[in-house]
Amino acid sequence: DKRVLELLCELGNERNRIIHSFPVTHDGRQELRTKTKAKDEEQPNYQYQIDRELLHSFIDRNQELSDELYECRDRNVAMAKLS
Repeated sequence: DKRVLELLCELGNERNRIIHSFPVTHDGRQELRTKTKAKDEEQPNYQYQIDRELLHSFIDRNQELSDELYECRDRNVAMAKLS
């Protein structure tokens, strides 16, 4: 399924951003940050915080991927039974 492939790519990249994040002090607080590297002069490096919202979104999309994989498996099992 196309959606499974899209989610795998997105989540793999986001997982790498989370795993390779780095600690910084910002406004007297410790936080994790990550950055995207510049692709060209029009899109410079961009640094952003790994916050609860990002982590919750990541977890939710992992659940979506899991659901999609189960649906794909169930379709394949059903098709195999018909053969």
